[in-house]
Order: sequence, then structure tokens, then C-alpha cells
Amino acid sequence: MNDAVVVLKGHLAELGTALATIRAGDIEALLSWLCGRQMVFLAGNAGSHANASHLQIHLTQHGIRSICLPDCGPLFSAAANDYSYEQALVRALGPYSFGDSVLVLSNSGNSPNILAL
Repeated sequence: MNDAVVVLKGHLAELGTALATIRAGDIEALLSWLCGRQMVFLAGNAGSHANASHLQIHLTQHGIRSICLPDCGPLFSAAANDYSYEQALVRALGPYSFGDSVLVLSNSGNSPNILAL
């Protein structure tokens, strides 16, 4: 079997296991929380960044004001350059106000720039 097929099958199995743990009430609670925010900022690294970016499109299409921080390339890279990569998301988020919220997607949950949020 091709290595790519093995990797894809493993990924799909992990995804299925993760999705099976989500309860309908959890989804409703998350949607209620998202709808009550002034602005939702999303963040993630690598594949989680891609998922956060994709989610941001859906949120915006359904009237939830949202921005995926790593998608703001100049802002993100300026913060990484002026401070550090670990502080880039925190610094990019800095000027926003009370009532705004951050939703972070992470596979490992231990990246320094994600933990800094």
C-alpha cells in the first residue's frame, strides 16, 4: 500500500474518533457562545491554521464577525519580527477590546505561540 494511503487512512480514523466524542449540546453551546461575541479571532499553526481559516469563512458567511489572525500576513509577520514568533499572535491580538474572543485550534495543544494566547 502506498505511504500516502496509509497516512490518509490513519488521519481519517483519528478524525472519526475525535468527531465521535462531540455531543450535540457541545456544538449548540459553542454556537451560542460564538454568536454572543463582538468579534471572534481564530488562530492555529500549520493544518490547524488552515482549519481556522476555513472556519472563519463559514462564521463570516453566517453573520459572525471573525478574523483568522495568521491570515493577516503583514500584521502577523511584523509582530513575529518585532517581538518573537512565540509572541506574534498575542501582539497581533493586542489592540482589540473587551467582548472579543479567541478560538484556538491545535492538534498538539503545546505550541508556545498558541499557549501564549
